[in-house]
Amino acid sequence: MPRAAQDGLGWQQTPLYLIPVWTRNPSTSAIESVARKQLKTPSEDPCIVTFHAAGLFSKVYLIRTVGHSFIMRVTLPVYPRHKTRAEVVTLRWVHANTSVPVPKVFGFDDSNDNEIGFEWILMEYMQGTSARKRWRTMSMEQKVALTRRFAAFQFELSGLGKQEPAFKRIGTLDSPEIDLEVESQAPQTVASPWRLVSHEFFMGDHLEYDIPRGPFRSSHDWLSAVLTIIIRHQTLVLEKSEDEDDIEEAEDILPVAQSLLALLPKIFSPDLTNLEPTALHHHDLNLNNILVNEQGEVTAVLDWECVSALPLWMMSEVPKFLDGQSRQDEPQRNSYTDETPKEVGTEADERNDSHDLDNEGKNELYWIHRMEYETTQLRRVYKTRLKELCPEWAEEKPLENDFYEVVSQCDTALSGNVKHFHFWQLCRSAENGCASCGILKAAIDRLILRESTDLLAKYRTFSGLRWVGRPGLLYCRLSTGEVHPIHIHRAFGAPCPEEWQSAFPAVSKDPIWIQDRIKECAESHTTCPKSDENPLLPTRILDLGSSFDSSTLEAPVKVLINTDNKRGRYIALSHRWGKPSSMQVKLTTLQQVSTTY
Repeated sequence: MPRAAQDGLGWQQTPLYLIPVWTRNPSTSAIESVARKQLKTPSEDPCIVTFHAAGLFSKVYLIRTVGHSFIMRVTLPVYPRHKTRAEVVTLRWVHANTSVPVPKVFGFDDSNDNEIGFEWILMEYMQGTSARKRWRTMSMEQKVALTRRFAAFQFELSGLGKQEPAFKRIGTLDSPEIDLEVESQAPQTVASPWRLVSHEFFMGDHLEYDIPRGPFRSSHDWLSAVLTIIIRHQTLVLEKSEDEDDIEEAEDILPVAQSLLALLPKIFSPDLTNLEPTALHHHDLNLNNILVNEQGEVTAVLDWECVSALPLWMMSEVPKFLDGQSRQDEPQRNSYTDETPKEVGTEADERNDSHDLDNEGKNELYWIHRMEYETTQLRRVYKTRLKELCPEWAEEKPLENDFYEVVSQCDTALSGNVKHFHFWQLCRSAENGCASCGILKAAIDRLILRESTDLLAKYRTFSGLRWVGRPGLLYCRLSTGEVHPIHIHRAFGAPCPEEWQSAFPAVSKDPIWIQDRIKECAESHTTCPKSDENPLLPTRILDLGSSFDSSTLEAPVKVLINTDNKRGRYIALSHRWGKPSSMQVKLTTLQQVSTTY
């Protein structure tokens, strides 16, 4: 009996994201059997299958035969048939029409009606090391050469070097000519944009939506379909969800999406007479998807799933590995502290971790700033080279790009007042002396396991900080994907969360910031009750002292016992966060806590 089209696929709603999950695992013996047949490997010859890596939608296996290595990507049926076919057609087109080094495809199956029970692609094993691992040891000259090479790659993918764009219409490549034969390298395959294989079109139950799926004639038609998906999804949330947070978010998102849909014709013309020129756009060119040799030269560009032909105005976007914060001044290594003994010990423990990088004795902040400085310089290199190759399309299209960014963030960012940030940005800002970020980081450290925080900070993949504008306050929803969301509130108007400014000097300014807020209230807040005379102090009050350690976010604290009706200005907190503290004010501990603790 044939399997259901999406057999083996489940969906799990984390506090922040919807993610695909495997309801059953691929069998390595089945993978070996299929590989032997495709490669015509005799039964007496070795064919060793080992797990290699995993992505959001697939599991990757390394296959070793006599003298050769191959990769088999086994994929979840998130978009049955179309996603696998699209990746194969795209790889073959890139291999045949550009100099971009991509894996050679030896065979594939775009159905789950096979021994493995999942769709699969058998491809060449590409030599090289991820650019992420080599980046810190590469010279700036090598990085410039690599950046110029990727500008040339993008030019080739556009087809503009052949006097006209490679494609017309927006969509993911497909071709009716490809088949499963090992010999079918099909350089003559005629590929063209077809239905769009993109996350927003297939995540969750989106395949069931009755919407246009491409190919699209224009940017207007494409973005109209994306906004229609968002509106449909949020409408269903309001109709069916019982979760108050989900309902509140849907109430924020829906009017934004509807407004964007109404604004769309003013940004992109709904032209029905001409087909829009397009180019292949690799949306995930991070350093892990780029392999280089010892000289820093590109040996492979990986992960072409969901790569599609998109409008030429998107050519001005830089690759993901060049995206990030701007930093004009080169960080001076000696100005940064060395790693602490704890950090050195942690790094030593994880030396065998394939994701671990050698910090060479300096703390992580130096390397973050170093990367920001280098990518700032390299963005100029990329744009200059692209302008040399295709001056007409290398010019930035700020209106189009900004509108696309708003649309792409609409469903997850709730509204223009909401932003997602990485945990390492918060840590960096706290280390640079921002009081708000320091307080928030301290709260996070106490609310979730310290090990989780270390992990998130180390790999800098944490994007669960979400600031939402509300009257009079900002609301932060924090999630690691493993614990329930943590809700933190702060007063509206304090510095930093919107911009994650790093301009605050790394000195002890937190008490000064608090004093400034008190002064501002006393002098500027006309509705706050005031008295010319200082109020009576409570019988017990915390004295935070005047010194503050910004590296540990700690200050000497003691309890003052007011037995003499002393007066003064003080701040009262309305809530207490975190788990019960071992230090509590009791008659038995009063003498102890009345001194510094």
